[in-house]
Amino acid sequence: MELSISQSLPGLNATNVAVLVGEKLSGMMGAIAGIIGICLPGAVLMFTVGIFYRHHRDHAFVTAALKGVAAFGRPTHADRGRNLGHPLSSSAQSAESECDAMNQIPALIRVFSYLSILTVGGGMAAFPEMKILTVDVHHWLNFAQLIHLYSVGQMAPGPNMMMIVSIGQWAGGTVGAIAVVIAFFGPTAILTFVVARAWRKLEKWPWRTSIQQGLAPVSIGLLLAGCFSLARGAIASVETAGLAVAVLLILLQYKVNPALLVLASAGVGLLIPA
Repeated sequence: MELSISQSLPGLNATNVAVLVGEKLSGMMGAIAGIIGICLPGAVLMFTVGIFYRHHRDHAFVTAALKGVAAFGRPTHADRGRNLGHPLSSSAQSAESECDAMNQIPALIRVFSYLSILTVGGGMAAFPEMKILTVDVHHWLNFAQLIHLYSVGQMAPGPNMMMIVSIGQWAGGTVGAIAVVIAFFGPTAILTFVVARAWRKLEKWPWRTSIQQGLAPVSIGLLLAGCFSLARGAIASVETAGLAVAVLLILLQYKVNPALLVLASAGVGLLIPA
């Protein structure tokens, strides 16, 4: 039952199942412990990765490796606007940066709360809208950086959308990272908890199966849209297209840990001409 419900609701399957199993074993406290346990390791890792990538993204080695990881070329930097004009002193820049980061918190909460509701069938379903809001509307990062973080996030333990922690850290610092995690996972976790309790009472309700069957094609459509959105930015040459096809064929034919393929792709990226 847990898997059936998790696939029918918004939210990542891993977090939904963690909430469902936790609720079944220990009620509300079990659900809270479940979602914290599955999200915390990946959140800490991606927080660290976000800091490292932000400071070393222009390094030739990092750029070449990420070209393979994301099947993308050299990223271009989005102009945030505040680098124009007269240069500020380091103290003024620090104060401005801290002020700007805190001003981004409400926007981060709004954006990722909305995105959490779109994750029917998995996190990739929300990727097209995430690209529009984080890149085109708020300019927290550019498309290449979004793809890089998403790709590296596949190696993080836990849900496959933990790269949102890096976005929150970039835009709002430590507070932004925490706010993004709560905004993205909180609404769907609460929904899953409430539905889990009601679902058992409606076990013989005839509409239950109909609702699950109706949501299935919607989730597939959202997932495909996310895949195409990611592919438009990630496949930029014959080499990257070949790498993407090779990874697809390997995953279809063999049971391979995706993290190993991400690391292998980073190595291949070092060999692809810039």
